[in-house]
Amino acid sequence: MPSDEVRLFFGDADGAANRLQILFAFRLNEALMLGLARQDPAPVVEALQTLPALPRHGQWATFLRNHDEVDLSGLSIAERDAVFAAFGPERRQQLYRRGVRRRPASMLGDERRLRMAYSLQFTMPGTPVLRYGDEIGMGEDLSLPERDAIRTPMQWSATANAGFSNADPDALIRPLVADGQYAYERVNVTDQRPDPDSLLLLWFERVLHTLRECAEIGVGDHEVVPVGPASVLAHRAQAPGGSIVFLHNLADEPVRVCLPPELDHDDHPVEVFSDREYQCCDLRDLELDGYGYRWIRLRRSHDRGMR
Repeated sequence: MPSDEVRLFFGDADGAANRLQILFAFRLNEALMLGLARQDPAPVVEALQTLPALPRHGQWATFLRNHDEVDLSGLSIAERDAVFAAFGPERRQQLYRRGVRRRPASMLGDERRLRMAYSLQFTMPGTPVLRYGDEIGMGEDLSLPERDAIRTPMQWSATANAGFSNADPDALIRPLVADGQYAYERVNVTDQRPDPDSLLLLWFERVLHTLRECAEIGVGDHEVVPVGPASVLAHRAQAPGGSIVFLHNLADEPVRVCLPPELDHDDHPVEVFSDREYQCCDLRDLELDGYGYRWIRLRRSHDRGMR
């Protein structure tokens, strides 16, 4: 929908959302996909700076992947082609000439890049939404028609029917992803649980716990922070309870970042989440790996009103 119609969907009774409390942030999702494809944060910067103001209690639902295709209809033809080239170069991977019918794990490939992309999504203003199976890196079945490619059974285990059903395999409404890199015998919950390096156990559970401790993301004001490296998005979320700055390197080459001196922090900055354990938290000289990310708390109030 056009940005100027957003408030009509939320409703606006005395400045508060009274019809709807949350909407998918499609424009932000398009910007995220274009930025990831080009390894350039500029589209995300523009999206953050132009998101329409929401009425009180209204919020965005952020996502990399929802239950349909990755919808690129709001992008220009050149921008759409850039995303197709990066994430859906084959015609069978595309849908309706405007979208990609693949899951993030197969689109992004490199697990470092996949984690960075989800870290980026989780730091966007609003509430993050995950498509089932993405937390373990499930793939798609492109032999299925249209949107059904990503609507295959959840892969719980390497047992019959991936632990999803005890029915006869021929009776399943949709087949399992049974072949290739993302087959259920290779990608499933049971095998990932004891694996300390899995997306499921060590990473998604950690980031979700951290997210709950960073209320500024959902309720605060977000602003882009200018930094030097062209591949890095730096932005800050501020609320009465605290202030956090987020750094994401969309490219695979390591960089060093200098945050501007006017960035306020009452106490020593504390890194609360990152792609690895960095040795230094000097805001004037921050190391960032290729596809690296760092969440750094600048200020925290002990006001219990943030809980």
